[in-house]
Amino acid sequence: MTINAKVSARVEIIDAQGNAHTIGPRFDGPPSTIAAASDAIHDQTISISPSQIAKLFDQSQDLTSFDIMVVLSDTAGQLELVGDAAGASGLNYLQLPVHANIPFIIHGDTTRASDGTVALFDGTVVAIDEVRFKNSSATATAIVRVMAAS
Repeated sequence: MTINAKVSARVEIIDAQGNAHTIGPRFDGPPSTIAAASDAIHDQTISISPSQIAKLFDQSQDLTSFDIMVVLSDTAGQLELVGDAAGASGLNYLQLPVHANIPFIIHGDTTRASDGTVALFDGTVVAIDEVRFKNSSATATAIVRVMAAS
């Protein structure tokens, strides 16, 4: 089966002199096709209190894997990817900043478990087992939507 994902990715940054720097063409072709093992979709919206953390995705409870995941929050925060939650290599965390109202796309559910003694892309391949979101606001509740497809 295939999942058709249509993504428009155009970013424009205006510098101090007013010059526009653009990356990405406007999307006007057919949808990109992502090969997937099934047509399973995980789609939910979560309300996260100020300064709190919530689990957006858990491989043991939601999909067993994903080929693409999109996270969108109305409040800035931190996205935490947890690899190897089963513990074979120990928990591996990656925290990334998320800006309000800008979709964050993860292009698959694998990463590398590395202890820092080997090259950057060496290490054991592990699944991203959990995805968490920390609301960076001390006053506003974050509304976070997560959508994953497998």
